[in-house]
Amino acid sequence: MSVIRCILTFLTLPGAYAHAFAEHVLLKCTRTPVEDSAYLQRNELCGHVEHKPVRSLGAGLALCMAPGLLAAALSVPMLWAGMLFLRQWGVTLYAIQTGGVSGLFVVCAALLYLAFALLCNLFPTVEDALFLSEARREKSIPIRLLTALPVLFVRIGAWCARWGVWHLLCAASILCPVLISF
Repeated sequence: MSVIRCILTFLTLPGAYAHAFAEHVLLKCTRTPVEDSAYLQRNELCGHVEHKPVRSLGAGLALCMAPGLLAAALSVPMLWAGMLFLRQWGVTLYAIQTGGVSGLFVVCAALLYLAFALLCNLFPTVEDALFLSEARREKSIPIRLLTALPVLFVRIGAWCARWGVWHLLCAASILCPVLISF
């Protein structure tokens, strides 16, 4: 178990829950048996659903990529809105009129946190990525060539997410523009 991954997943709880829910829905759609449907656990499966191996390469690709693509599609507008308010419209921490904390700044911070939480939970577990690689080996050469880049992307991303490298990259990509804007 990677303690780093477990801690970082609990810090990005909304994204972990959304990823696990999307994964659970896809498992039900592909009729893959679910072994443990607890979304939040204190082990490597935190933010994931434990399940039997997926039957086909297409279902495996959908299971590994669809929750991440959905999270990316949801997080980009939130990230864009949060950055737009902070950077272009000059929203600051304190409101000049009242002297208190600006409500719009709190909204921007919440949008950026939700975008960060979703972006940090894009990738599947390493076991799902390895199963996808094994399912790909059994196919013909044209299918292997078509699925080479997505499978490589999923495997590298799963490894980076397991050891916390992906979380650091997401934090840097969000914090650097925010800190530059102040």
